[in-house]
Parts: sequence; structure tokens; C-alpha cells
Amino acid sequence: MGKLGNVRVDAEQKLVYAQGGARWEGVNRETHKVGLACVGAICDTVGVGGYTLAGGNGYLTGKR
Repeated sequence: MGKLGNVRVDAEQKLVYAQGGARWEGVNRETHKVGLACVGAICDTVGVGGYTLAGGNGYLTGKR
């Protein structure tokens, strides 16, 4: 899946498109370029699918 790691941001619609092998590093990098952030992983090496399916803590996660 590592070759399927492209991430694209539609800043106007505020949508992120990530391929199956994308990691949060790419999502965070691309969203930050356009002044956006998303609830996702702080650990950049984790795949998007893992956090999407099993949850986790991100930059926008509330304190407990």
C-alpha cells in the first residue's frame, strides 16, 4: 500500500482525499499548507486507515 499514499486537499470544499496507503504525515502536511487541520493522528508514521477505523488522538482531540 505504500505506493498508494497520495493526499490531495480541496481547500475550497475543505475536503481531503487520501489513498489507501496514505500516512498522517502527508495529511497533516497538505492540510497545513492551506490553513486547515483535521482530527487525526499526531504520530505521522501511522496510516490513515488505522486511525480512521480504530480511532486515536490527534491535534484537535479534546482533553479528557
